[in-house]
Amino acid sequence: MFRRPSGLHRGSGRAAALVLAVTAALVACLGGTAAAAPAPGARVVSAVQRGASEIDLQVFSPSMNATLPVTLLLPRGYANGASFPTLYTLSGMDEMDDKAWTKLTDLPAFAAVHDALVVLPPTSKGGMFSDWLAGGPRWETFNTVELPALIRSQFKGSARQAVMGLSLGGHAALKYAAHQPGQWAAAASFSGIPFSSAPGISTLYEKSMMDAGVDPKAPWGDPVAQSAVWAAQDPATQVQNLRGTALFVSASSGVPSLTGAGDPAVGQILQNPAAALAGASQGSTIESAAFATSVLFAQKAAASGVPVTADFPATGVHNWPLWNAEYKKAWPTIAAALGIPA
Repeated sequence: MFRRPSGLHRGSGRAAALVLAVTAALVACLGGTAAAAPAPGARVVSAVQRGASEIDLQVFSPSMNATLPVTLLLPRGYANGASFPTLYTLSGMDEMDDKAWTKLTDLPAFAAVHDALVVLPPTSKGGMFSDWLAGGPRWETFNTVELPALIRSQFKGSARQAVMGLSLGGHAALKYAAHQPGQWAAAASFSGIPFSSAPGISTLYEKSMMDAGVDPKAPWGDPVAQSAVWAAQDPATQVQNLRGTALFVSASSGVPSLTGAGDPAVGQILQNPAAALAGASQGSTIESAAFATSVLFAQKAAASGVPVTADFPATGVHNWPLWNAEYKKAWPTIAAALGIPA
């Protein structure tokens, strides 16, 4: 049975009992990160309001040299309010647009009755939420410089901001907060790999990028020859930069939860046993890595005197039902940091 590492705060609703500022030299190695001088501002190409609580944007990004979709989930009172704290919400490597959270979780309904403006940026297979060493995409600049400036200037976002994400987006949430100390009130990772320099993880990342059709050396270079670049992408190597940021980290054991007819995994198995078992196997492997590195990250943070709220459910695989539950467990930590009611 997993025991919560000493020095960690227990997350609310805990289920029953993988996973420092960038120096000038590293910035040079990275070929530019969010710490570099920002490109000229992003601009809105189109905005379509859907109902009272959602706006679909098309945003031109100079750093990406592309027009990207962004979804805004509006808080209660948005029409009458002057500004709102903002929660940037990242998805994983395999999601191709900004709609995964709206299609696969109840976040839209949740956001509509709370007091944070929720921003859903897009992603790209193998984009790594990073400014690529080899040139090309500059996801980090878009997500942490251009887009926040646009949200503050045109969509009532305040300077108080937080970021949460799942899987690769969970790693990115902690990385962004570490790269911009003091700019993020809270950062939350669900099934991320926040100790990405742990043994074997570079192999896992490179395989994931190859599976996505991306040159595995393009985003961060070679893990050995460009080890400084890889280290700069690892939240655990920069944990001191997270002091003062409210942190939430969660991951499950990778053991499937089959609790009854209402469990999504049960329905999947009944409908398509072969596909469900193959998916569960992959989900278990990835979640096990997330679990191990999340525990290591939380232990390292606690040993450095950086508080972490942690939730490590005894069962669950790398899938949306798990993340739909975990973001609600993170909410009290995020809301308190943003200064709004939970």
